[in-house]
Amino acid sequence: MEDIIVKDGMNIYTADAEGRGTSTDAAPAGDSSGCHGRMNLSEAQEAPDDDDAGTYVKFCRPYVFEGETFDGIDASCLDGLSTRDMMEIEKRFYKLGITTVNPENTLAYAKTVMQKASGLPIEFFEDLPAKDMMKIKRKIVNFFYG
Repeated sequence: MEDIIVKDGMNIYTADAEGRGTSTDAAPAGDSSGCHGRMNLSEAQEAPDDDDAGTYVKFCRPYVFEGETFDGIDASCLDGLSTRDMMEIEKRFYKLGITTVNPENTLAYAKTVMQKASGLPIEFFEDLPAKDMMKIKRKIVNFFYG
């Protein structure tokens, strides 16, 4: 029987044909971003499609980045952000030359926040389909205001 492998950007889930699963942390070595939450395969399969429920953002379709396939991203890493991190994010955002009274409502800010929180390269978010980035943006706005 073949193993099933699901990658969500932060974790790799594997399961046998009966659905017994395990999780392997896929965060880069030395990454202290706080995105090391683990789920087994049944939890990953039950990850809600509703953007307001849970911390998992499921992509509309599998996304391939640098040879790896991602079905979504675990946004629980947002909990690990510090005030210092947020100040760095704001500096990076304003260096883009964007002026707004609500930066958290822009895709550029969401991309910068999630990049810092997840430790994934900025290119990961720049090449995401627009609909998936909008899901991430909603998750970030809900995190800040929810």
